[in-house]
Amino acid sequence: TSISLRLGGSLLFLLSLPFFLGGLAAVIAAPTARWGTTPGKFLFRLEVVGAHALPPTFRQAFSRELIKLLSLLMPFGLFLALAITVRNGGIALHDQATRTEVVPKVRLTPTQKRWLQAQRRYRR
Repeated sequence: TSISLRLGGSLLFLLSLPFFLGGLAAVIAAPTARWGTTPGKFLFRLEVVGAHALPPTFRQAFSRELIKLLSLLMPFGLFLALAITVRNGGIALHDQATRTEVVPKVRLTPTQKRWLQAQRRYRR
């Protein structure tokens, strides 16, 4: 019975892992999609941008975080991600896959802010 309990626990772990990773990616992706930054990036005055320097869509942000989590969990995934990053001019694997970029946050003029707000309204 102890073997069946171990196997049942392992099976439960394997079945719940995708839900855990998906939930974690969604929690991390929400502020990235809304404001273009996470708390860590905010502290270092960085932001994630997608096309046209707008914050990424939720799909882009979610995919970006999921790829990051999976590359950390895979055996040698971190080394693979690092090798691809070095080879492609410093653009991380998750940024290449989702067509996003991490850039320094800049202050916008009032005109640029209005344009950005119009772009966000148009995108929705």
